[in-house]
Amino acid sequence: MTELNVSICDGKYTVIQEPTGGTRVLRYGEEWRDVTGDNVIGGLAWELQGSRERIKRLEESRTKSACNNLTNMISYEGAINKIKRLEKAGDDLAKIVERDYATKGFTEPWRKAKEAKL
Repeated sequence: MTELNVSICDGKYTVIQEPTGGTRVLRYGEEWRDVTGDNVIGGLAWELQGSRERIKRLEESRTKSACNNLTNMISYEGAINKIKRLEKAGDDLAKIVERDYATKGFTEPWRKAKEAKL
C-alpha cells in the first residue's frame, strides 16, 4: 500500500495512513485524532495527495517544455543573426569586388542567391 502523509493549513494538520490501514491526524505534529474508518477524511486526503502529485508533474513538464522552447527560440534567433551577419559580409565583399574589378559579373551569383532567398 502506498503511504499517505498529507499536511494542510500550512502544516497545522497532517493526515497519515499507516501500511496497516490505520489513519490518524496530527495537529502541529502531535497526535490529535484516530480517524481509522472515517472514509471521508481518508478519501479527501488521498485525493489531495494525488492532486498535488499531478500538479507537481504538470508544473515540471511545463517548465521543461518552456526551457526547450526558450532554447529553440534562442537557437533560432542565433541562426537568424548569423545569417544576417553572413549576408552583410557578402554584401560588403560584393561592393569591394565591384569597386576593385569594375564589374558586376563576379558578384552576380551572390545577388541572384540573395534575391532567391527573399
